[in-house]
Amino acid sequence: MLLHEPGVGAWALWSVLYGVGGAVGSLISSFVGSLFFPDGGGLGVAVPLPQMVVGLVGTFILGATIGLAQWLMLRLYMYKVNWWPVVTGLGLALASGLIAIVLPTIFPLPATADPNYEQAAAIRDTVNGAIVGLMVGAAQAAILVRKVTDRTAIGIFVLTNMLGWLALALLASFLATAIGTMRELGDTRQTIILFLSFTLAGMISGLELINILKKHQQEIEEETSPNVHRPAPRSN
Repeated sequence: MLLHEPGVGAWALWSVLYGVGGAVGSLISSFVGSLFFPDGGGLGVAVPLPQMVVGLVGTFILGATIGLAQWLMLRLYMYKVNWWPVVTGLGLALASGLIAIVLPTIFPLPATADPNYEQAAAIRDTVNGAIVGLMVGAAQAAILVRKVTDRTAIGIFVLTNMLGWLALALLASFLATAIGTMRELGDTRQTIILFLSFTLAGMISGLELINILKKHQQEIEEETSPNVHRPAPRSN
């Protein structure tokens, strides 16, 4: 299959699919969790092991759904990225597990009645986003290092992933406050917040991805060209 030339259209497609994958994956993940724990509950060292397992499965599903949506775009511009959904799911699940175990110890939240609770929760959500973005980016980089030789570009991609998820957490918090009172939207309200927040993460992470896709296609062209990197004939 001939690869498409990456450009602004590829960046836009990546961003939109990121938003779709994040919104759909979040809904599926929440549905799976509700099957086992109708009353809710999240990850954490204080919850029973089965609940933590369900939480990790849910975050894997979210990551895999995001990765699948991204794969629909990536396969048009890069060869052999079939493992992308799996590594994305693993990266998100590992990040969520790490956050659930470590963060409550080093960054405990005050009681909900504490006047500083909302501020502390917002800060911790931001830290959560940065950690998740870093680990998801690192997991996806495990595939990209096999596709391009430019390690600096891959490092920048991991960084933009972290920044994207950081922005995601901030925008989601802002939108939850801004349109949280719009009761007439019903369940659609949460879907809108998820889509816009994940789309922003895609817009930021996609900036360096397009450069990587261009390098990938350029290196393939150099490898297949008969006149590139051929040693000059020796003179007698």
